[in-house]
Amino acid sequence: MKLFRNIITFIITFLFLSQGVEAASPSDFFKKKNENTENEELSVEEIFMRTNFSTENCLLWPIGKTFIHVGNKLGLTLRPDTLLPDKEISYKDKIFTYKGSRDELIFGYMPSVNLIFECDGIIYKYESRKKRQEMERSTYRPLIPDLVPVSEIELAKKLLIGKTLYIKTSLWYNANGKEINGFKMVPVVITDILPGTNVLPIQFVFKTTDENEGRVFGVLSPDGIAGEFITFDQLFTFEDPKNKYKDISEEMWDSITQSKVKKGMTQQECRLAIGKPADIRQYLTTMGLREEWFYKTGAYLLFEDGILKNFRQ
Repeated sequence: MKLFRNIITFIITFLFLSQGVEAASPSDFFKKKNENTENEELSVEEIFMRTNFSTENCLLWPIGKTFIHVGNKLGLTLRPDTLLPDKEISYKDKIFTYKGSRDELIFGYMPSVNLIFECDGIIYKYESRKKRQEMERSTYRPLIPDLVPVSEIELAKKLLIGKTLYIKTSLWYNANGKEINGFKMVPVVITDILPGTNVLPIQFVFKTTDENEGRVFGVLSPDGIAGEFITFDQLFTFEDPKNKYKDISEEMWDSITQSKVKKGMTQQECRLAIGKPADIRQYLTTMGLREEWFYKTGAYLLFEDGILKNFRQ
């Protein structure tokens, strides 16, 4: 029975991945943005992403467009056109070149536009399982997680290397990919942009004012499915956050940069330190309004009239 369930899960996963994703058009994006944020304007970081890294319909890719493969193994969605001579080959950092598209039939009856790639003299194809007319009517992007456009990395290098940004996460990585404790809301200088992983395809390398190096992973495209990725605007801001929150004392900023809360913090300061809670409960007492914040990490905050009185972190 367990084997049967595993087979069914494999088939469903394969069919889903082979469909790709139709990215929202700019009009759809702004519509959703307005619906979700009550007409809140785009941030500078979101404008930067949308201006430089919006999704392009794959049918418009130029022949010769190159991609770097970030995984060691070939994923389910990209298949060799012929039998591979060596099944144990490592694909990490190999360059795949786009050779165009062709209309074919899957299983002899299902029309599909297949995207053709070449790597080391071997042809690979991605089955979109969509008709050409369908793809032409949308901003279709194939879901090939292991392939990162070389042009995206090069453009990011041109736009970001040498720039001072303010990092919004304290979860950093070292050169070996291991987690290290960093600081948030502090200035960093981008020193390099590298391929990341098949989940977070861009690696941002930076140094602090103390010359300490760190890395974070994310995506530059603003067109991902909501909640699917950690986007650039969730990782960095171009403006010093202290300019936006001028009422916060240096003592509180010191805790915020370490992702720590302390008694006496306001709710805004706590959000900056450890993010938004998963659940909030409010109730009135003889002492005033009490509010409890619960986090998925197990952290717990207790506020009285908006001031942190107790916590577990």
